[in-house]
Parts: sequence; C-alpha cells; structure tokens
Amino acid sequence: MLLAIICLFSACYFKNTDKMYLTAAQRLVEEFPDSAALYLDSIVDVEGMKVRDQHRYQLLSIQIKDKLHKDLAQDTSLFRLRGIYDKSDPAMASAIYYYSALVYEEQYKYKEAMEECLKAEQFSETMDKKQKGMIQNTMGRMYLRQALTEKAREKFRNSLVHFQDIRDFASECIVYNQISISYLIEENIDSTLLYCEKCIECLDSCNNYVQIASILSDLSLIYITVGDDKKANSYLEKALALPMNSLELAKVNLSLAKINKNNPMHAYKYIKDALKFADKEEDLLFFANLYSFQSSFEEEQKNMNLL
Repeated sequence: MLLAIICLFSACYFKNTDKMYLTAAQRLVEEFPDSAALYLDSIVDVEGMKVRDQHRYQLLSIQIKDKLHKDLAQDTSLFRLRGIYDKSDPAMASAIYYYSALVYEEQYKYKEAMEECLKAEQFSETMDKKQKGMIQNTMGRMYLRQALTEKAREKFRNSLVHFQDIRDFASECIVYNQISISYLIEENIDSTLLYCEKCIECLDSCNNYVQIASILSDLSLIYITVGDDKKANSYLEKALALPMNSLELAKVNLSLAKINKNNPMHAYKYIKDALKFADKEEDLLFFANLYSFQSSFEEEQKNMNLL
C-alpha cells in the first residue's frame, strides 16, 4: 500500500514538473533557445503528458532546432499535426503550418513550403508583427533561392514593414542583406551597394553571432563581386573572428579563393575547403556561386599544369 502511494505521488510530481519545464521552454524559445532546449531535455515522461502538451513538445523541439540553426529536413512528423488545431487554437495552427513550411524549404520543396506559409497566413489575426514578418520573409527567401528576385523583394519589403514597426533592428539588418543579394543577382550594383550600406548601419543591433558572421561573409562576397577587395577583406576579417557554422565557413573560403585568384595554388586550396564545408548545406545560391567560380577558375588554369 505504501509503495502504491509513493508511486502515485512520484507520478504526480513528474507530471507537474514536466508541465513546468514545457511552459518554461515555451517562454524562453524566442530569446534563449539554448536554455529552452535544456528545459525540454529535462522532461522525463513525454508520453505521459496530455496529447495537446505532447504536440506542444513536438512543435517546441522544432522551434528550438530552427533557432539554433539546425537541420529540419527530417522533422516530417510535424506534418501529422496539421489541421488539428485550426479551430480550437489558431495560434498553434499557424505555428504548425509555418514550421512545416520550413521543413519543406530544407527539402527544396518550395511549392509545398509556399502553400504552408499561405495556410499560416490564414490565421494572421492571432499573430504578432514578428510572426507576420517571419512568414513574409520566409516566402521571400524561397523566391530568392529560385532567383525570382522581384517576387523575393516584394516579400522582403513586406516583412521589413513589420520588423520596423516593432523596432526589430536585427531582423531589419537581415532583410537589407537579403535585398542586396537580390539586386546582386540582377547585377544592379548601385542598388546592391545601397542596401549593403543599410545593412551595415544596423549590424550592431544583431546579437546572434551566427547571424552576424553570415551577414559579414555575405558582405565580403558582395564586395569582392563588385571589385572592392579592401572592404571585402575588412568584412572577411570580422567574420573570421566570430563562431561560424559550416555554410559560413564555406562562404569565407570562397571569399579567400576569389581574393587569391592570382595565386592559383592558394585559390585552389580555398575552393576545396569551401566544397568540404558546404557539402551538406542547403543554400542553392551559394552553391551556384561556388561552382561558377570553380568552373571559371579551372578553365583559366587548365593550360598551366597547376591543378
């Protein structure tokens, strides 16, 4: 009898504690995803939770991975939650559709991802401006990955309005960088540099080192492309001082390859390093840039017996 009472109290204790951890993770995920992950990892009995809380746990797991810049391509279990909360909890329904879009995006399924973004938008009355801006920005990013630059800029500017309304300077900085890249694809140098300057003006507002490194490495590649090696080197040095993921390391090595193009042995080493770091990354525009440079470089060197 005593053992049964102890087990009962233990079960109640863990259930209450798990619910507290889940709530804490949800509260922290936007600003402190590392801390949110610790709370989520502390949950003892996910299957013992109410079904709704199990779904919250599943959604939070993906939100945290997204905030920590981890791959989402395999998180297709989220798809099973679509439609469940459309009437009972529109805010949760919107989040499920939005993160389903991110899963599709990382699978390069842009049509399906766009459809999920549009479903998420149906619940816009439940969203704050940050969420509205993120959905618009995600659609813009998908257009940009397909080099549909005008459509991309339309969505980026829509997202910019929302971010400016809430004085989210870090997100604003990212959008300026995205718009500059869209103009660079069109070889519109004046507009590219204009938005680079806007990006640089608000760069200090970013507090995420991975995002800062990403922007700096993009700026380095942009200035190399427009022929300003001095500025390219300056941003490259700043990027190298920050922690970077594999994609940013690949971008840095591509910048170094381009800067050292007149020193073929060094340039080829940096090309190989860029290919190594980019092996499992998903930025199709970067891959196009990398392979284009590699092809032209090898064409120039083919008669020099250096490769």
